[in-house]
Amino acid sequence: MAGFWRRHRHAVTGRESARAHADFAHWRRSTADAAGALADSGRLTTEGKRFLAATDRTLRAWLAEPVPAPAEEAADAAARTHWERWHARHG
Repeated sequence: MAGFWRRHRHAVTGRESARAHADFAHWRRSTADAAGALADSGRLTTEGKRFLAATDRTLRAWLAEPVPAPAEEAADAAARTHWERWHARHG
């Protein structure tokens, strides 16, 4: 998902571009968070660790890519809302 939005944000303009930047910011962070949880799980196979290392290199590069401030703010708000809903349901 992050890779799609990363490319798409440069192929569109206007409101669609703003949405694509926000979705890229959201999915790159969500994917990085999930990768971190997997890395910390202690349950990866050797192949899984190798795959995760390659994924981590890509995500670190993507996390360094600039995103317009409003898009980053929208991604922050979406992540916060998701966490609040998850926490309300699951404690």
